[in-house]
Amino acid sequence: MVTWKFYYLLSTNGTEKEYEHGVVIVAVGEKKVPERNTFTQNPRVLTQRELEEKIVHHPQEIEASKRVVMIQCVGSELPDRPYCSRICCSLAVKNALKIKAKNPGAEITIPLSRHTNLRINGAVYTEARKQGISFIPYDLDSKPDLRVEDHLLIWKVKDKILGEEVTLRPDLLFWQAPLLLMRIRNLAKMLQSPIEFERFLS
Repeated sequence: MVTWKFYYLLSTNGTEKEYEHGVVIVAVGEKKVPERNTFTQNPRVLTQRELEEKIVHHPQEIEASKRVVMIQCVGSELPDRPYCSRICCSLAVKNALKIKAKNPGAEITIPLSRHTNLRINGAVYTEARKQGISFIPYDLDSKPDLRVEDHLLIWKVKDKILGEEVTLRPDLLFWQAPLLLMRIRNLAKMLQSPIEFERFLS
């Protein structure tokens, strides 16, 4: 049995506490996603996390939607966030398949910006394409344009492969921000855990 002093994590009044254990599970969490802007104040523009809540608690809204867009990597095109969070693509496709299960006729489009290589299992991707889910890659020098006209969401982007502008009018739009780094250097030192190039715990 190993004894560690977890005063950094577990102390609430500045004193040290010893806990005997054999395994350490580290879950540092993540920082708050980027602040909402004018468009994300729209009730039809939601995060993937909010989508999951709707799938469970308000499935009628999902079932009534004919067109859905899922934007990836929001806020990741910055010098201090050059990394891929590695879970966002899987989350988006998983939720897209859930929508298809409830609403097979829904048109679902997932645009891909910075990381055009989709980070998901090949079988999952195959199933997504089989279910009619579309993927649109685009360059960072041709970012999508999202606007509201006559209370309708208008989303435009230049398809990297087709070389043409695509215009969609989604009933619902879901966005995924990258995982933001926590301050974990002291924690990594205490646990003697290496830090990856992207500065996450290894």
